[in-house]
Amino acid sequence: MSSTYDKLNQVKMRLQERPASLQELAEYMGCNTRTIYRYIETLSEENCGLNQEKKTRRYFIQQEAPKRPESLIRGLKAAQKVLDDMGAAHSRTVKKAIDYLSGNVPEDFESTNHALNVDNDFIVDLGPFSEYSENLQFRETEVDKFLEAIKNRSKLFITYIPARDNEQVEKLEICPLKLVLRVDTLYLVAQTENGRRLFALRRIKNFRKTGAFFPEIDFDYKTLYANCIGKFSGTDFEKIKLVMEVKNSWLQTQFREAHFNPPVKIRKQNPMTVEMNIFDTPDLESWLLGILPDVKILEPSSLKGKLREKLKKSSEALS
Repeated sequence: MSSTYDKLNQVKMRLQERPASLQELAEYMGCNTRTIYRYIETLSEENCGLNQEKKTRRYFIQQEAPKRPESLIRGLKAAQKVLDDMGAAHSRTVKKAIDYLSGNVPEDFESTNHALNVDNDFIVDLGPFSEYSENLQFRETEVDKFLEAIKNRSKLFITYIPARDNEQVEKLEICPLKLVLRVDTLYLVAQTENGRRLFALRRIKNFRKTGAFFPEIDFDYKTLYANCIGKFSGTDFEKIKLVMEVKNSWLQTQFREAHFNPPVKIRKQNPMTVEMNIFDTPDLESWLLGILPDVKILEPSSLKGKLREKLKKSSEALS
């Protein structure tokens, strides 16, 4: 449950986005107008720029432009001169910081969040099929704008191209909930009129705010991929109890140390026998085919039959 402090911050973000009446704020926050009035009284005591329109009586927050941090800028300029003399590669980064603090932000200034760029010596390699990258195409998805819409609970109108063949382009209104980097793809989790969906960001061709907002939607990311391997979530798949005998030592180490949700149950050590309660998705079947014959699948028999059929077709493709 959100604290009063969190709720006040949510109201502030909403009023910074667009003016709102007490009733509109009550619908947005999922409470009554008396509670909202108490929030407004609290905010009025802060120096947050709270104002009220004379005609419509709607509230809004208009913050004053921050003053230039002159002492910090002088320090950065001194640091930049030292870096220039040394020929250091970080001089350009310091120059960008000075421009930003001075209010001289060029049009091509990159405001996108680069969460994976933590250190030049920490290499994140997501493999040849990864849809996540730091090329220009990825930056154009404007991750920061999606995050802003999530935090403000702003409804979006998106144009989306599904991955399946012959699928029609979709144009729909969504309530954005979370951004999730799963395996190798960046997804936007959103609520639609037909339920919750995952949208791959690279296939969202354009989006815009509708000007409307939505009340808080209860969502726990941990439940989205519970009992799943890979990209597929378990909504449309059968949940099974998978029991296997693990023969190879490297694979035994993986079962002991890798992250499974829920954790793998090790029934016995010699021979190692593991139990997994998991959804029977295409990802799971591909993974199992990849680790055969280092495992012996004991149950369920239905899964063994499906894997036999896939192995048969694979053999035919090689003939």
